[in-house]
Order: sequence, then C-alpha cells, then structure tokens
Amino acid sequence: MNILLWIFILLTLVVSIFIAWIYLPTSGNIGMYSSILTSFFSVYGILLTAIFLIISIVIVYFNTWILPLSIWILSLLNFIWWIYPVAHIYCLARGTGTKLSITDNLTLSINRWEPNLERSIQYLSIDGQDLYLDYYPADNLQDNETVKPLILIHGGWFVEGNRSQEPEWREYFRVLWYSVFDVQYRLATKEYQTWDKAATDINSAIVWLTENQNTYKLDMSELVLAGSSAGGSLALQAAYGWVETFPSSISWVYTKAKKVIAYFPATSMEPLWNRDTRFLSITSRWVGMKYTWGGPEEFPKRYERINTALLANKNSSPTLVIHGKSDHLIPYDTLLPLENALNTYNIKNTFVFIPYAEHGFTYFSGSFWFQIAKKVTWDFLSE
Repeated sequence: MNILLWIFILLTLVVSIFIAWIYLPTSGNIGMYSSILTSFFSVYGILLTAIFLIISIVIVYFNTWILPLSIWILSLLNFIWWIYPVAHIYCLARGTGTKLSITDNLTLSINRWEPNLERSIQYLSIDGQDLYLDYYPADNLQDNETVKPLILIHGGWFVEGNRSQEPEWREYFRVLWYSVFDVQYRLATKEYQTWDKAATDINSAIVWLTENQNTYKLDMSELVLAGSSAGGSLALQAAYGWVETFPSSISWVYTKAKKVIAYFPATSMEPLWNRDTRFLSITSRWVGMKYTWGGPEEFPKRYERINTALLANKNSSPTLVIHGKSDHLIPYDTLLPLENALNTYNIKNTFVFIPYAEHGFTYFSGSFWFQIAKKVTWDFLSE
C-alpha cells in the first residue's frame, strides 16, 4: 500500500509540474508539452485531475497524517488550475458566439490526410516539378450554379507537407458553399530555397483558376485564400505581395483575393530566426536555412520580401488571423506588426489570439480551440 501511495504522490507532482508550466512564459520543452496537452486534451485533463482529487480524498480519509493531506491540497489545486484555461476559453467562446461541444472535444480525431489523386489536376510545371491542386466542389453543387472559389494552402514549415492534408477545413469550407482547390507548391530543401517561389506558385494557381473559371463555374470576385502555418504565411504573401513577386507578363490574368485567412502563420521570419524558436523537433533557424538559405543579416532583402507587414498596402485584402497565445514556434507578439500595418492602411482585419493554444491547434478536430476557429471563420466569410 505504501508503494502505491508513493506512486500516486509522484504522479500528482508530475501533473503539478505540467500544469504549472501552462502559466509560465512559453519557453522550454515542459511548457511546450503542457501547451499541447491543453490545446488538444483539455476535457481529458479535467477528468484526470478530478480522478486524482477523488483518490486523494479517499487517501486522506484513511490516512490523517500530513503528507496525504498535502497531496489532497495539491490535487485540489491541480483540478482548479486545469479548469482555469477551459473557463478562459469558455469566456472567449461566449464572446465569439461559439457553442462549445464537450462531445466533440472527447472524440478528437487527427485532422490529417493525403492527396486525392482522383481529384488532382496539374496547374503548373516549373523547375522540373509538376505542381497539382485537388479539386473539391462545393457541397451539394448543382449543374449551372456559380460558386465561390477558395484556395487552401497546406502547412509544413515550407519544407514538407502536401495538398489535401487538412480535410476538416476542406469539408468545412465546402459546407460554406466554396469550391475548394487544395494546392501544392514547391518545397524548400538544402539545395533549393523557395522564399521567392512558394508564394508565386500560389499566385500561379490563381491565374490557372482565372483561366478555367468557366469550366468550374467560379465567381472569381469571391476568391478566398486560406492556409495554416506555412500555408497561412503564403496566403498572406501571395495576397499582399503579388505585384512584387508575380511575373508582370501575365499579371493581367491575376485575380485579387477578396479575403485572406491565416491560421498561426509566420508573418515575419526575422524575429523567429533571432529567437531561434522551437516546436517539437523543428527550430525556426532550421527552417530558415532551407527556406532562405541563411539569416536576416546575411540576406536582409529576402527577409523583407517575405515580411507581410512590409508587403501590406492600401489595396490589401481584408484579413483574418487566428493564432495561439502559447505558440512556441511562432510567438503571437511577432504578428503584431502586421496587425498595426493593416490598421495603418485602414484594411479591415480581425486578429484572434486564443489563450493557451499551441502551434497547430487545428491539427486535431474537435478541440475547443478548433471549434472557436471555425465559428470566427464562419463569421468572417459571412460578412
């Protein structure tokens, strides 16, 4: 019995350490894993700490000495501390009009998939690479109906990932009456940098859509660009900086995006390089070495070219950005210059910084954080 008691005490202390790091500055591996657990498994955390609290009450009932009493107090604090982030997110949900579903949170599923070759269409061939997009028509699309197009851009730190990898967003946009074109773009390697190529590929896909709008019955005046992480960064770069990055010889075919949506994007790579941020096994300098082939001191022009705060202008598209306040890879304060730039140009924008949310908080469908992101997205597209 004593061994079981000490095991329980040890587990309680481990839980306490993880919970404490939720409230500490977003640094260190413990804080990162705490943020991941909070972002995806918040309800499970409440259930776990509640079970620990009940066990501690039973222990105190049969053992009145000081150590079990201390563990009961610690278990009670763990329960309260874990509830607080969820209570905070409920307040945010009320402010955004989101009806949170506990059932959805308890039935999490990974929001990941592979390209659907049956829906794949080549839109560009460049540098020896054939680039494809996967076409998903709007839900319940009828013959001869015109629909709104949405280009969905995958994440992967500019170095990995592929089209159609976030099916939850794809299907959500289809329900909102968008035909989704899930786009592949050139990825960076040690031998092939793409800081000046990836966003241009997105704009090339826009040109392809413009040229084929009759085939797919698209209303190009309703075009939306959307993406997560690197995909969100490229959505912003493509929408704001197409004049600088797109070949002028065919720019007349280009259609300006009506709206842009970016989930946890890197709006500027320079502060990430300087801080050398980390998420799991990824560091921002590792990404930068492939994406730009070096740091901002070595290649200042490259970093200016992909800085969306500098690309923003008076003609920029209305923008929605949703970002986690506990993002370890892309700290939320690095997005503030873009928000300020858009406000300076009087561009309609909505920045939602979700408390306790880690990078990639939409990679599991059903989380409270994902549910809020969906509602805010719905409202933005409905305006």
